[in-house]
Amino acid sequence: MDTTNIPRSEFLVLISAIDALLETKGVSIPHRPLEAANEISRQLGIQSPFAITNRPSNTDSYGPGEIGRAIYEWYLERYGDKAKYNMDLGRVAFWLRGDVWFIRIPLIFDWANADLLSFIDGLTPSFRRELTTNETDEMKKVFRLSYEAFTYMLMKEAAIYVSESRSDHRSAVDCLNPPNPHPGQSKWASLQATEKIVKAFTTSKKQRPNFTHDLIKLAREAEALGLNPIDRNLLAQIQCTPKARYGEELISLQEAIRAHLSALHVSALVAVQI
Repeated sequence: MDTTNIPRSEFLVLISAIDALLETKGVSIPHRPLEAANEISRQLGIQSPFAITNRPSNTDSYGPGEIGRAIYEWYLERYGDKAKYNMDLGRVAFWLRGDVWFIRIPLIFDWANADLLSFIDGLTPSFRRELTTNETDEMKKVFRLSYEAFTYMLMKEAAIYVSESRSDHRSAVDCLNPPNPHPGQSKWASLQATEKIVKAFTTSKKQRPNFTHDLIKLAREAEALGLNPIDRNLLAQIQCTPKARYGEELISLQEAIRAHLSALHVSALVAVQI
């Protein structure tokens, strides 16, 4: 990551020019903050421009961790409510005390002051008080893993297969929604998400990936092109057959969640290398 600060005066010129460009491209105002963040990350070499610090944005310069807040506040000041948008990267599922829970992953938030547990759907104050330190720490790990995966994939979305992989990640979570979850379809979606992100790396090297659902074969193919080795244990948690979609390969909720989290882990490792 480029740690060089950008002066506020330069930032204002840059964000104004990017906004004008997005206007000519027909990008709607609610979608512009996200597109602007992607463009600024490309121009400044910032891997993750969305996480923000608690430093006020009206300062003389911005570091990499302050760009997200600066972009967000610039758009709110310029366009007001019209710039407001569902700034969520996605949702992630996890297993807690015998049931599936979901965490909303926001695009921009304050790492220094954010209450990460507040993003858990349906977590009541009473239940929260009962959580152990280990349970809380595990949920925070899930949050950070998901944030990294979604952010890196968002920044590489222009690459072939990445957008499709993100869609499969969303499907993996949606298939776990109550009252009628389908863990088999969820695990299959996690497999598809993993296939596509690995194929995205292979394609980025100007090679055509093999048509197969075998994750180890796809990983070997990408690794031969320079991808850092993928943990085979993660791939084993994700691998399944097409029968999982139809209930012919029995998949439990916990197994589907393990596949879902493993797929996010692999996506984070691969997307950052595309």
